[in-house]
Amino acid sequence: AFASRVLAPEAGTQKDVSLYNWMRVKAAQEICDKQRALCPPETPYLLLKGDFSGIQQFIYSRIDMSTAGNQGGLSKRLRGRSFYVNLLTQYAADEIKRQLDLSIANILYTAGGHFVLTLPNREGILEEIAVIEKSLNLYLLGKLGGRVSLKLGHVACGPDLFEKTKYYYKDLSTVIASLKTQRYRGYLEEVFDRELSPILANPELDPNRTGQFHD
Repeated sequence: AFASRVLAPEAGTQKDVSLYNWMRVKAAQEICDKQRALCPPETPYLLLKGDFSGIQQFIYSRIDMSTAGNQGGLSKRLRGRSFYVNLLTQYAADEIKRQLDLSIANILYTAGGHFVLTLPNREGILEEIAVIEKSLNLYLLGKLGGRVSLKLGHVACGPDLFEKTKYYYKDLSTVIASLKTQRYRGYLEEVFDRELSPILANPELDPNRTGQFHD
């Protein structure tokens, strides 16, 4: 309740780091360091970012402002869809944390269809991340017909991650940008082989229908 209003011991020259955020990052570092023996000494950490694509189209789909009086409950629908996106973002970050047996402290940021986690760069973790990404995307495909999808990007970081975070984050943003053109890479056959006709027949996904979004 109060740690966010107290300066951290290492608040930096700008004096803009709270004790709360400082403790969270220290906890994430400690959790990763417990597995450090399993990680390459030169790059013991991973910075992972999740990015949901299609968010804007999803929130504003089937909204026609050109017809007066035909948008009853518009603000309620927009709030509902935005809330759905927030829940989805939090759920995806928490699911990654749970499946990798980490802590909530490893989740550094979640908001607006984006999240960032700090992970130990141990053997096999990239394969586990790929499996999680695939399962989440197939789930989204079944629920939303491919309108929203998730990309997970990562960069391997040295022991200086917590001192030079902004440089690693810049590299991570470049990685995410390049991945946005590679949706479903590695499992396209499964995507095309899925039985999509029940999904496409769902009136909630038909742009010609104006029924409210109920999921």
